Amino acid sequence: MNDKKQNKELQESFFELQMMQQQMKELQKQIEKAEEQLMEVEYLQQSIQELSETKEETEILIPIASGIFAKAKLQDGKHFLVNVGAETCTLKDHDQVKKMLAQQAQHIIEVHEHMTAKMQDFMQHLQDAEQQIQKESHKK
Repeated sequence: MNDKKQNKELQESFFELQMMQQQMKELQKQIEKAEEQLMEVEYLQQSIQELSETKEETEILIPIASGIFAKAKLQDGKHFLVNVGAETCTLKDHDQVKKMLAQQAQHIIEVHEHMTAKMQDFMQHLQDAEQQIQKESHKK
């Protein structure tokens, strides 16, 4: 094989390797985001459980913004207003909210598992590509 053709193949392989690395970085960001979302849902599940066990008229702190709270008295810790889209809220009881959050968590777990498997595939493909580049560069 002539040097020009070999150089071109090596450059193409190297470019493909760089593209895979970039895709892996993006996928890693998505995996981290899914992990954050799962932690948020787990925190919500815990908060809903605690509120459902809290006595009525108990003084609680309501988060307004990061580090800003308002004092309030709990009127009903067994029912929750849930945003269902289009600026519409509906009243749901503790069990309905608990089930909804469990479904959200399960969906996030499935997406996370899919992305993790895809990341492993990328890693294997990346290792194969690196080995191919090393073979091609040693042929010179």
